[in-house]
Amino acid sequence: MEKVIINDYIRGEPLAKENLDDVLDLVNEFRLSSQYKSIWIYTGYTWEYIFEQKYHYYPKTQKTEIDRLKRQQIISQCDVLIDDRYLESQQNISLNWRGSSNQRVISVKESLSSNRIILYCI
Repeated sequence: MEKVIINDYIRGEPLAKENLDDVLDLVNEFRLSSQYKSIWIYTGYTWEYIFEQKYHYYPKTQKTEIDRLKRQQIISQCDVLIDDRYLESQQNISLNWRGSSNQRVISVKESLSSNRIILYCI
C-alpha cells in the first residue's frame, strides 16, 4: 500500500479550506488501514452547513462546491461528528464528549442512511 504523506501539522479547524486535502488523506488512510476503529471529528461547522448547502456567507462557486464536497467526503469516512463551535457562554462540563450545550454528538453513518440527524449515544 502506498504511504500517504501529509503536512507536519493540521492546525486549527480540521475542515478549514487549508486543511481539507490533508484531513481527507488522513481519514482515507486511517479508514483503509484501521477499518474497525472509530473515527471521531470535532468541527466548528454544523451538519447543516456541510450537508444541506447552507453556505450563507459565500457565493456558490466551483471552488466552494469542491470544498463542500471534500467536507462531505471527510465526514462520510468518520463515525461520529461533534459539530458546531464551542461557546463559552454555553459551557457545560457534565456533557459527554463536548464542551458546550450547543454542540451535538452525531452518529454519521446512521444520519447519512436515514437522511436526518441521529444523535450518537451508548
